[in-house]
Amino acid sequence: MSEPRMIPSDILWQKDGHLSDVALDALADGQDALVPLCVREHANECEPCAIRLGDAFLLSAQAQTLLQQQSYRQIPWPLSLPSLLTVLVLALLGALPSLGGFVAKAQNLAHTLSAVVPNLTRALVVLSRSEDMAHFIALVFLIAIVVLLAGAATIVRSLPRQTASYGETR
Repeated sequence: MSEPRMIPSDILWQKDGHLSDVALDALADGQDALVPLCVREHANECEPCAIRLGDAFLLSAQAQTLLQQQSYRQIPWPLSLPSLLTVLVLALLGALPSLGGFVAKAQNLAHTLSAVVPNLTRALVVLSRSEDMAHFIALVFLIAIVVLLAGAATIVRSLPRQTASYGETR
C-alpha cells in the first residue's frame, strides 16, 4: 500500500500564521500522516490553535456519534404494503381488456405463470428477509417488470400473424 500524499502546505496555514481549518480537520479526524510534523507541533504549542483543535475534535466526535446512530436507524417506507398490492392488482385489471380471448389463452398463461411464479416467490423470500430497503425497492421493480413483460407478451400473442406472399421480403 502506498503512503498517503501530504496536504499542500499553502492550504494548511492562514495568513495570520495559525493553522487553517483544513489542517485542524485533518488532525481532529486522526489523519496525522496527511500533515507535516511542523503543523502537528504548532497545534501543540500554539494556544489559539490548540483551542480550535479541541473544538474540531469535539465536532468530529459528535459527527461520528451521529453517523453511527443514523446507520442503525431504519427509514420507514413511504407506501404501505396494501397500497402496493392494490396498485399491482389495478395494473393487472388494466391489462385484462388487452387479453382478448382470455378463456382460450388461460392455459398458455397458466403454463407461463407456472414457470415465473416459483422464481418470483424465491426472490420475494430472499428479499423479504433483508432489512435493507434497497432490496425491497428492487423487489418492487422486479414485480413491475414482470407485470409489464406479461402484458407485452399477451399483446404480441393476440396480434394477428401475417405471412409473407411469394417473392415478398420481410
